[in-house]
Amino acid sequence: MIGIHVGECGLGAARARHVLAELAVMAGLPRAEGPPAVTLAHGRGGFPPGPKVVIPCEAEHVARETPPDAWRDGDVEVPILYRAPAPKGEVVARAAGGEPLVVRKGEEVHVAFDVVAAADYYLDGRGEVGWPRDRCGRPDLRGAPPWRRESVGVAVVNRYARLLARAAEAACEAAGTPLLRFRYWPDGAPFAAALSHDVDRLRAPTRREVLRSWLRPGMGGARARHKLRDFVRGSVALEPLPAIWEAEEPAGGASTFFVGAVRRGPMDFAYDLGEAAELIGEIKGTGREVGLHGSYYACAEDAAMAGERKLLADAVGREVAGVRGHYLKLGPEQGWRAVAAAGFEYDATFGFASEAGWRAGAASPYRPFDGDVARPYDFVEIPPAVMDGALFQYKRLGPRQALAAALAVVDEAAACGGLCSLIWHYRAFPGGTFPEWGAVFRDVVSHIVEAGGRALTHREIAARYRLNAALKVKAPAADGSCEIVLPADVPGDVVFEVPEGWKLARGDVRALSPRAFAVPAGVRAAAVAFTRER
Repeated sequence: MIGIHVGECGLGAARARHVLAELAVMAGLPRAEGPPAVTLAHGRGGFPPGPKVVIPCEAEHVARETPPDAWRDGDVEVPILYRAPAPKGEVVARAAGGEPLVVRKGEEVHVAFDVVAAADYYLDGRGEVGWPRDRCGRPDLRGAPPWRRESVGVAVVNRYARLLARAAEAACEAAGTPLLRFRYWPDGAPFAAALSHDVDRLRAPTRREVLRSWLRPGMGGARARHKLRDFVRGSVALEPLPAIWEAEEPAGGASTFFVGAVRRGPMDFAYDLGEAAELIGEIKGTGREVGLHGSYYACAEDAAMAGERKLLADAVGREVAGVRGHYLKLGPEQGWRAVAAAGFEYDATFGFASEAGWRAGAASPYRPFDGDVARPYDFVEIPPAVMDGALFQYKRLGPRQALAAALAVVDEAAACGGLCSLIWHYRAFPGGTFPEWGAVFRDVVSHIVEAGGRALTHREIAARYRLNAALKVKAPAADGSCEIVLPADVPGDVVFEVPEGWKLARGDVRALSPRAFAVPAGVRAAAVAFTRER
């Protein structure tokens, strides 16, 4: 139902248009088939007629060390980057200091900051310029501005998308037009979880490796990494799968294992692909997904990544859809180019190794933008949110504190209707080397299920993103009727929300509640109509 109009702007029209499209998908705003009900307008000059949300461009950039303004979205304080003055009008939302943030003037709604540049600041890592790098070449969050560190557990871009949806609703209200929104996850689930396991080793460490870890305090110190039992027992085969199956069983057993294909150097995983054949067979036998754990050095060469994908696909006996770089080393520019060149459907790397939260600021999948060719990459980024090593090794939390930190991120994803992606290593369970870490994972999964979250494999998440991005709705006619257009092969029902102040009058749909309805699986087009509530 929404259209996108971008004029001349600092980001460039192609990048700005893509960022707006990503925000619309996160907000559950389907694109218009034909004339839009409301236009998201950014840039200078030539805005189309009709209801619109006007977003300023080239607003003042927040100084690197200066805390930006904020607004309170419920109980969460969200940083506002690139502020701009708002025109006089009806105030729809205010910043934390009371200044107008969203203002309505007739059918135009003005947002008092450049939400497009602000979202791009996070999604493509542009805000990390100038940060120090750690020994793996990853940006070190400790060198980030204090306000950035303090907001890492906030799904900032999702909050921006929610604000944009609120502005679009205000524009449609002024025009007397219902604004239809979809629920992001299958069957209308309130949020989703991506459970995953990086397979770094198949055997317990040797006694020499245990001793070496004890002498490296920079990696967590002796007591944060291995216990005396690991030194005593030596390099025995790890057997964590029964504990993993048990922990995931309440969530339906949907998870992804990232397995390495090529060991290129001392920083890589501690096994060869042939040694993982039995593990791969067991994973496939449960219906779980196998993805590639890209080697430490693969992001430096496009051909290396493609070669690793083919080797693992041959071992698995089916196409490998996605990748996660070892040490979360893949990322913007060279790493993403390697992922794209190898033809992956998704990447699952763009996260912080040392902190729970969102490096991309987004608790949702999205497509990064390739500035070299001025178009988005074809693959979907599924950003990690919580990794066991960040909690137990880098932050040195005990089990109770680690659980609280993980649940805070899960709850933020749930509040935004987003995605919480968990990385718990293969060895971090009973039968592995860190059984207490596995107990925390089990409790996090239980919390997700109790909160109504839906566990999906990474490939299912990437497919859901593509479905949502392809949804289209014809703007309502004078009688309130419109048509929902879905792509082919939709798995499960697609749930839509009834617009506030309206009710469903009729339609080729299944009513779920006064505020929601579902388009059944297999339906390509559904006609619906709304009337005003009295």
